[in-house]
Amino acid sequence: MSVLPLVLAVFVAFLVAEILVRRGQENVALDDHLDPGMSRYDPTLGWTLVPRWTGEHRNTDFEVKYQINALGFRDDSPPPDRNPGNLLAVMGDSFTFGFGVNDGDTFVRHLNEVAPSLGAFVNFAVPGYSTDQEVLLLERSILKLRPRAVLLVVYLGNDIFDNELAYPIQVSLGKPRFILEGDALKLMNTPVPPMRKPASNSREDLRTAVLGEPSALSEFWSLFARHSVLLTRFQDRAADWRDHTGEFSQRYDSALALFAALIKRAEDGCEGAGCRLVMVVIGGRSTIEQPGSLSAQYQEFLRAAILDSAATNGIAVIDIATFLNAAARGGGQSFYFPNDGHLSPLGHAMVADILARELKPLLAE
Repeated sequence: MSVLPLVLAVFVAFLVAEILVRRGQENVALDDHLDPGMSRYDPTLGWTLVPRWTGEHRNTDFEVKYQINALGFRDDSPPPDRNPGNLLAVMGDSFTFGFGVNDGDTFVRHLNEVAPSLGAFVNFAVPGYSTDQEVLLLERSILKLRPRAVLLVVYLGNDIFDNELAYPIQVSLGKPRFILEGDALKLMNTPVPPMRKPASNSREDLRTAVLGEPSALSEFWSLFARHSVLLTRFQDRAADWRDHTGEFSQRYDSALALFAALIKRAEDGCEGAGCRLVMVVIGGRSTIEQPGSLSAQYQEFLRAAILDSAATNGIAVIDIATFLNAAARGGGQSFYFPNDGHLSPLGHAMVADILARELKPLLAE
């Protein structure tokens, strides 16, 4: 009996499934719209937010409005000069900024509502920033405001990897970066070139950052799979089936050493300004909803390494990732948007409750 009809049937079924999945994926991507003009080029930081900008962000998960204040930060918190000596500066990327929630639903806004006795929390987060940009922003602007404490939020999904890059993995704009020369940090790529990410940097994707450069066979498969949504998903699932943690230590050594040096620089700056640095660690949706996946594996490895380094160097840290995981297991709730992946309003409220509880003894020291 000829196998040709069976092969043709399988091929047609694959083709139909490919078309349906691809259309669904394209619809999700096309449905994401952020009004233009939110950010502008900055030669020192790469980009900053535009003062007094207002715009909407719509996709399959949410429809929200963002407002930027006169200082160029999210307008969800009191002006920093209103509470001299009691300012608690919150720094981070889009998770801290609050992509996907309105001004009244960010965890910074919630903190001011549930923990006013701790101080005035002010949101200085900028979407897309990595630790190096946050440290430079801290030195350029935030420490001049004489905060009582600085909360530096670290997103495990890409912050550690982006620190080593001139162009972030998920952003097309250039950024400054540091390199380590011995124990000293040396600033590179500054002034930041105003051009967008060149094609030569397009290989710097999250998969390569996590797993390293592919072998010749893997590279061939990737080139083949790149044209198929189904094959790409199969490739990702195949990576989930294996425990990769033994590979991570040596691969991430340089990124973690650079991150530790950046945190040390931030801590030294805070100490010189008479304030306290508190590191806040948060993971992505996969760390809760897909335990054991490749994404969860590398984030868990980085989380453990960061906590160990913080303990060794005496840096205060709040492990939001573990608290969220425990809350999700206990209540069966999701704290992230299903498609976009950022914290939902419920997630922001939960983060605020965790921080209010955990910060109280830290700030009393």
